[in-house]
Amino acid sequence: MIIVLSCLIGVVILTDICLIVCWIYFKNRRKEEHKVPVEWPKVSILLAVRNEEENIERCLSSLVALDYPKDKIEILIGDDNSSDGTYELIEQLIEHHPNCYLFKIDERVSHQKAKAKVLVQLAPKATGQYYFVTDADMRLPESWVKEMVTTAESGIDIITGVTLVEDNKWQSIDWLFAIAMVYVMDCLGKPVTTMGNNMMISRRAYEAVGGYEKVPFSITEDMELFRHVRKAGFKVKHIFSNSVLGFTKSIKEVSTLFHQRKRWMHGALQLKWPMITILVIQAFYFPFIICAFIFSPFIALGLFIVKTMIQALFIHLSAKTLKHKVSFINIFLYEFYSWFVSIGSGLFYLSGTKVIWKGRKY
Repeated sequence: MIIVLSCLIGVVILTDICLIVCWIYFKNRRKEEHKVPVEWPKVSILLAVRNEEENIERCLSSLVALDYPKDKIEILIGDDNSSDGTYELIEQLIEHHPNCYLFKIDERVSHQKAKAKVLVQLAPKATGQYYFVTDADMRLPESWVKEMVTTAESGIDIITGVTLVEDNKWQSIDWLFAIAMVYVMDCLGKPVTTMGNNMMISRRAYEAVGGYEKVPFSITEDMELFRHVRKAGFKVKHIFSNSVLGFTKSIKEVSTLFHQRKRWMHGALQLKWPMITILVIQAFYFPFIICAFIFSPFIALGLFIVKTMIQALFIHLSAKTLKHKVSFINIFLYEFYSWFVSIGSGLFYLSGTKVIWKGRKY
């Protein structure tokens, strides 16, 4: 039995080694120089908010500080029936910013719910050539729009940036590890998804697929839109650089974290087989290593150390690319956090509990 378990864990380790090899290979080859546009195109930032009184000032401060011509950027904010003081606070914050517009989103005009319900009503009001989508708990870098627009002008219609967690080192490493894997898949020509808190989509691609009005409802609305745009033949790209590195707020409650994970797992089941294979292999590592400790603690400990070191190297290389400091000690300790979240999320997913997100059940 220990031989079988060792072989299965070996497959997991081999997967991590492949990720490192691909990372090093593409880091040296994927250095593209894009020409800065002679004239910057008009862009629209679409922001859906709901009960974000604690976060919205931080988000809007980063958006109005973007390094982009003020006459070529508009910020459209849709308030989705906030029950706190979000709407009134936004009114105050944008009072002296004529390119910011606030709308009350009280009713549904399509089959969409939650964030997509807001975006489907903001998009027709947008006048930009490119739509940027983010969340109210995000803080974006000044270079965010310029970097994505420069890349988009070469013929890319969906661009995904990088998001890390600002105030929780374990969640931040978790996001870094996952996004780095997604980036590797993109480099291999197998793009799998985008992120609704750090993305850009061209107006032509959005309208070609009918926007959210035509896209089926999904609790991972960004992935659903991505799938339809890809199916329509438009080009997509993931930028892994600190020029598009945004920071989100951490999730404080364990139950909310599991609901977020279940929401993501719903989306993951729609991925193509290469990414699903990697995720399944990674997920089964935990029960495999536990069983290995039962049959042979010494062999299991050796495999655990090797797996942790290789994974740590991949995370370190990813962080270094972003010029983001992560201590080796935290990278190693992250393995235990990963155990807890992965096993807990798996059990929570199988429990049949409906996803609760932003105060709504799905």
